[in-house]
Amino acid sequence: YLVIRKKPPVLFVYASILLMVILGAAVFVLFVPIIQGARAELGLGLGTKGVGLIGAIGSVGLVLSSMAYGLIGHRIKKRNVILGGFLILGTITILLAVFRTFAPVIPLAFIAGLILSPILIAQDTLIHENVAEDTRGRIFSTREWILHLCFALSALLIGQLTILFNKRPLFFSVGIFIILLSSLGYFVTRNKRIG
Repeated sequence: YLVIRKKPPVLFVYASILLMVILGAAVFVLFVPIIQGARAELGLGLGTKGVGLIGAIGSVGLVLSSMAYGLIGHRIKKRNVILGGFLILGTITILLAVFRTFAPVIPLAFIAGLILSPILIAQDTLIHENVAEDTRGRIFSTREWILHLCFALSALLIGQLTILFNKRPLFFSVGIFIILLSSLGYFVTRNKRIG
């Protein structure tokens, strides 16, 4: 706990993990049913095959950006990679909530994959750069514990909200929430040495 509190870059990573958790839970709870749902119910009508196809498209983006980030990532501030990445992912979330056909989902899923990998790499790199080797195990295990617990709680909360709200407007709202939190992150960390 003391390491997380005393090291702004580590605290920043933990805060950004919360963004990841909220966005990931929204994709699982809201967007997957949108992909599978019938068009009459404002879904894409693609069924389970559609989920696999969109996941595969996103995975291609993940692989390509992992290779590219390994070559050029050291030139970009990790803070900007993480917060800029979440701004883009928030925008993609809004667009996915709006589009009613499969065609625009293809490039958006690919771009989401492109953006996601650098965020994850930047988070891990910040921890490696700012935590002593003898405490890294505890920091990473704490991160995983928080990630999974918060994911479960976020999925539960978002799932309960579907009782009151339709999936598309709720997914749209999550996108706006991610954009607002990312923008706030830029403001709060502008004078801090994050990396």
